[in-house]
Amino acid sequence: MSTYGYSVRPAATHAPGLFGRVMGLVALTVGFATLGVYIARGWGGAGWFISWLLAIGCLIGLNAVNARGNTSLALVLLFAFGLLIGISVSATVNYGLYTVLDFNRLRRAGNEEAIPLAASIFLDVLNIFLFFLQLFGRSN
Repeated sequence: MSTYGYSVRPAATHAPGLFGRVMGLVALTVGFATLGVYIARGWGGAGWFISWLLAIGCLIGLNAVNARGNTSLALVLLFAFGLLIGISVSATVNYGLYTVLDFNRLRRAGNEEAIPLAASIFLDVLNIFLFFLQLFGRSN
């Protein structure tokens, strides 16, 4: 019997170390994305789209430089990707944070607050809907 075409499996001893490293990098990237949301919290206009395009460029670039063995540049591009993605979603997060606050209020509220909370959550959903209409709607 031939084993032609089958690759040798890597040692399983590397898996826990790799998992920890990957999850650590994910946590740091989430931190950079959070920083991006914080930085761009008051921005408006087309900044979200420009940062999204730059983030896609960073993602493509990090894969290319990592394939060439330049892991330090790939790491910088990973963190830049996280920051730019955070900037690009900051407007959406700002609209969505109101909803999170209202649902947190719902958790602590009594029965007498049901109607005002329903109105508040309805307004949050309506504002998010109107926000997406502004983003994707055509202007005349």
